[in-house]
Amino acid sequence: MEFFKKLKQSIRIGRILKIAGIAILAIIALAVFSGLFSKLFGSHWSSRRVAQEGYENNFGISYPGRSQDLSAGLLEKINTVADKILPPDGNEFSSGDNAEDYEVTQYSSTIKTRNLEDDCNTIAGLKAKDYVIFEKSDQYETGCNYTFKTEKDHVKEILTVIESLNPRQLYVNTYTIKKQVENITSNIEILEAKKAAIEATLANATKSYDDITKLATSISDVDSLAKIINGKISVIERLTQERLNVSAQLETAIRNKNEQLDRLAYTYFQINVTDNKFINIDYLKDSWQARVKKFVVDVNIIFQDVTVGLFAVLLYLLKFALYLLIVLIAAKYFWQLTKYIFGINSSDFKKLNR
Repeated sequence: MEFFKKLKQSIRIGRILKIAGIAILAIIALAVFSGLFSKLFGSHWSSRRVAQEGYENNFGISYPGRSQDLSAGLLEKINTVADKILPPDGNEFSSGDNAEDYEVTQYSSTIKTRNLEDDCNTIAGLKAKDYVIFEKSDQYETGCNYTFKTEKDHVKEILTVIESLNPRQLYVNTYTIKKQVENITSNIEILEAKKAAIEATLANATKSYDDITKLATSISDVDSLAKIINGKISVIERLTQERLNVSAQLETAIRNKNEQLDRLAYTYFQINVTDNKFINIDYLKDSWQARVKKFVVDVNIIFQDVTVGLFAVLLYLLKFALYLLIVLIAAKYFWQLTKYIFGINSSDFKKLNR
């Protein structure tokens, strides 16, 4: 019992409050330090990354590890055109020695300029020429891109205009479409033969049914006449529908062939112009606004951690204090119950201590 008395005397309320106060201050300091460290340094690196990506996306500046992504993004912008001007896929070779008669040439160019409006207007001005046909035109704040075709006799003139803008890249892609033309031509011949066969079958079936109808009418065979009429209607409907389907396929094939042959008469251009200013006021302003907003958010989070977060920690500690109090009360009554069951009293403990 002396031990418990000494323990009770050694535990003072003031000392407990001091320890609790020191613990609370330590928790606050740790929360503030960790919040400042993560927010300041974390936002520093994240903002640097955002700024880097912004410059890359807006101005095309390449950093280590990003050139491949930028190239992919640039090619994606340049190659957003109709499928009909793309080269054929695969490594198949055409037959014969006249593949060059079916050659198609396509130019792709990337222009980085500090005179964005003038250069875009220069390319767009080609639309006024009768021998230039624009198929796609996109203009936006940081650039423009155009897809157009021109007659082969005027290719040098168009190239002169493009080269005067000092393009960073100018690609020439030449390929043959002979195999595509041959395949479409073969398909057209098959469809024409199929259509002719269907029309001949339809004509013969109609004539045969007409002859049988005359015979059934002459002998007054009503049942046979009804069956003949129903069969004629069914056959004519089926053959007519088949003829319509083949005609639609034939029309599509002829249109595809004409489009392919049209490509032989023109040369295609894909021009992409992007802004390359060293100082972009709008971007810098947006960058500062984003950084200030991020700073306000970080400060708000720190204050939340110090106030609401601290209150949550105190509630958490209070929960454990309540658990401890419940355990102590339960232990006290359990000890009293044990003494009552076994008939133990305080005098017995005094004898043991002696």
